[in-house]
Amino acid sequence: MILFLSFEELVFFEDRPYLPTAGSHSPTQLRFTLAQRHDSSYFGDSYSKKSIARFYDAQGLEIKQRQWTKEMLAYATQNIATHPVPEKSGYRMSTAGKIFVGLALAIIAIFVAMAVYFFSVTKPNKEQGLAMFLTPPKAGDRYYMNLFGGEYNQGGTLRSTWVKVLDVQPENHATVQLSSEVVSSPENIADVEHENFTGPKFEVKYKIDEKIKKVTFRSIHDDVQMEDAVRANQFAEHKLTGAP
Repeated sequence: MILFLSFEELVFFEDRPYLPTAGSHSPTQLRFTLAQRHDSSYFGDSYSKKSIARFYDAQGLEIKQRQWTKEMLAYATQNIATHPVPEKSGYRMSTAGKIFVGLALAIIAIFVAMAVYFFSVTKPNKEQGLAMFLTPPKAGDRYYMNLFGGEYNQGGTLRSTWVKVLDVQPENHATVQLSSEVVSSPENIADVEHENFTGPKFEVKYKIDEKIKKVTFRSIHDDVQMEDAVRANQFAEHKLTGAP
């Protein structure tokens, strides 16, 4: 399939037998033509805004412009002025070209909208969620956490649940309680019980590591430890503030 063609459309021609040419002192048979350049592609057509002037000798060979005499140049200049190219000069887009450009602009608009949404909504929300997640716990806060130690490591399966902060004491101490539902690899942590907290209570010492963005509750009286189960930087989804 040919995607691009370039050719010339005749605007004017005239045979002139009396113009002297370079190297000749006598009139010579010449043909003069004016043509409009036409570039055609799948996306549209482009027409030159100025005519292309050419001279041909009696044998039909083109005379290069550098070989034109002053008389030939004056004649060409005069005819370019008196025989302008048709009004269709410029670029005209085809239906296929309009569709292509429309699709391209639509795709660009989508990417621009996505970028604007990311920098104006998604990124600020993530930063706000992280800041909230790393804020020291207070009574009523709930964290979704992985459980280690005690009965929670039996069978070699990682278990997790929601952990509610009941109260906070000085020196990073707190009392927490587990949800009534302890699960393994939930598809959606929002489906895990996070309003009914009837599980075991623990007196813990909490640690917030801002460098690695991690929250840990370590039981004071046994070997149970709770670590946040944040995945893909979804900090806001793994901490709920306030009482249910």
